[in-house]
Amino acid sequence: GEAVVFVPGGHDRSKPGALLVGTHPWNSNPWTYAAYEELIDEAGKQDVVLLMPSGLGNSLYVADAEDEVMRAIDAISAQIQIDPQRVSIWGASMGGQGATTISFHHPDRFAYVASYFGDSRFDLDTYVRGILGGDEGARRVNALDVLENARHLPVFLVHGEADATCPIKQSTMLYDAMKKAGFAVEFERVPGMGHEGPLVVKYIRRVVDRAAAAVAPRSPKRVSFRSVRRIDTGAYGVTLKRASDDRDAFVDLELRDDGVHVIAAEGVKEITLAPGTKLGLGGVVKGW
Repeated sequence: GEAVVFVPGGHDRSKPGALLVGTHPWNSNPWTYAAYEELIDEAGKQDVVLLMPSGLGNSLYVADAEDEVMRAIDAISAQIQIDPQRVSIWGASMGGQGATTISFHHPDRFAYVASYFGDSRFDLDTYVRGILGGDEGARRVNALDVLENARHLPVFLVHGEADATCPIKQSTMLYDAMKKAGFAVEFERVPGMGHEGPLVVKYIRRVVDRAAAAVAPRSPKRVSFRSVRRIDTGAYGVTLKRASDDRDAFVDLELRDDGVHVIAAEGVKEITLAPGTKLGLGGVVKGW
């Protein structure tokens, strides 16, 4: 694939800085967001590097496209010093869905997420069935199906109430679920606006400002992680071994005064903690 990068004038490439990744919409390409003057202007003011990778066509950011975005992040990090705790992601429409899908699958790689009018759980009675196939395919990209992974991910949702392309319920469902779980989420419901670029412009400076300030936790005291794919093995120093490739795996661990507690574990045959994390000095958690 390919990616478009914006480096603010005067940016010190040798000093770790903030990166904002933009996942593009349907029928679009990596150059789409480069046309947003407000995005470029605010990124220059806030000294935020912009990365706009390829979604590999109209992919809905399924596995190959998700991997392309992650490889693009690694590629720019090899060229410019990027603070790994200051990487944020945003997108609109398919890109909004992609931003939540990718960040929820890799929660320890992102500090902040913004999604404009993106799907949070796909309706398989629509055109997406041709791409996703069925329920199992949809579960691999539905943000709502891995909601637990967003425990430490602040999410900003924007949706026009007049959106006839992607119903506002797609953002409402995600907002309600995150609020119920006690996770950090903001939601701007915009009257009279639909599935349109001007809505993106309306809030894009706020997205850049939040990305400039956001810092991801390196090693939180509580980690919850749901794996809906064999390749999803954990986050924040917690690694799980799935009991089966045919079912979800889920762990919820918390460090308390008397040690690490396994709050929940489903479809898991082994949990490993990386050395140096707050949850432990390394080793295998047994006996839950």
